[in-house]
Amino acid sequence: MNYFLTLITLIIFSSCSLNSSKENEELSAIKSSMDSLLVEVKSLREQLQEKDSIITDTLITSPNSQKDSVKKEVPKIKPSSPTKKETKVVEAPKNDTTFHYYINGKVSVKIHPWKDSKRTIELFDLYGKLTFRTEDINMSYTIFNHLHFHSNGAVLKIEESNNPGASLYMYKSIMTFSTTNNPELRTNHKWPSTMQDEFESQTKPWFWNKEKMQWVQQEVIECDNPVPTE
Repeated sequence: MNYFLTLITLIIFSSCSLNSSKENEELSAIKSSMDSLLVEVKSLREQLQEKDSIITDTLITSPNSQKDSVKKEVPKIKPSSPTKKETKVVEAPKNDTTFHYYINGKVSVKIHPWKDSKRTIELFDLYGKLTFRTEDINMSYTIFNHLHFHSNGAVLKIEESNNPGASLYMYKSIMTFSTTNNPELRTNHKWPSTMQDEFESQTKPWFWNKEKMQWVQQEVIECDNPVPTE
């Protein structure tokens, strides 16, 4: 009996000793791992301190270096001395005569240069003979002629605009021409106009008198004894 008790006691003691040795081994392993972690933390802390010092030095020194670089890059601009304004004088062309030609190369229209606020417009036939003359005027009153052409180069019509200046009215004349620049018909219009004005402009046109070289209004013959109508 005592033998068995002794044996059991030995077994229990041996198991306890084994457990305690295992626990000691585990504790020593944990301690060694903690020691290694502490070493790593210490080295990381030292590295961070070194980086912080480098960044601090950079922030302190960089503004001056940037200013120096800016100073070097910006060129010095010398103050310019005041210069006199140059005025360009545009010279009028010595000859600004304008020509329009027939399809065969003959001169159809000759527009002379401006002189004393006027310029002359001349029309010629196929043989070079003057058929019509008018003027553009730009003074206290204005007269301007706008030319339209036939396909052969002759003038088809001239629209003459007349602004008397101080008048309340403006006037426009339409003159038609043949294919050889011979004047044919002229109608005069007033603006603002009445129905009576327009009626007279259409019923009383002007015709060209070759001998007098001027427009002549059509004569209206009034009969004293009109023929009675049924």
